[in-house]
Amino acid sequence: MTLQIDWRDRSEAARWVNEIAARLNAEMRARAIEQADASVSFLEKELGTTSTVEIRDSINRLIEAQIKQRMLANVTREYAFRVVDRALPSDADDPVRPQKLMLFVLGPVVGLVLGIVAVLGLDMIRPKRKRLHD
Repeated sequence: MTLQIDWRDRSEAARWVNEIAARLNAEMRARAIEQADASVSFLEKELGTTSTVEIRDSINRLIEAQIKQRMLANVTREYAFRVVDRALPSDADDPVRPQKLMLFVLGPVVGLVLGIVAVLGLDMIRPKRKRLHD
């Protein structure tokens, strides 16, 4: 997944991208911890009501898995998204957006040239009609 922000201030855009990634990871970690805690409390309640040994063993394994997931969420800073390359400000020479004036000037010029080439090309391809001069 690629996260990109185009903004006038290049360094601020890079800072925002890094902050968004950190906030997403923090939110996903918090959700995983909350879900694991809710699952463990439910499973512990079920463990108290169950007397069958096989079911108690299954519930204990499920509790163990939830505790591992909670531990992983607590320990891992980049829980949901691993940042491969931190965002850096782009070069000042790289344009962020197309230059409108250049497109405004070059658009009609390129269209005119292509129109002339198309007309001349069609004129060369079509067979010329014989004109009768009497």
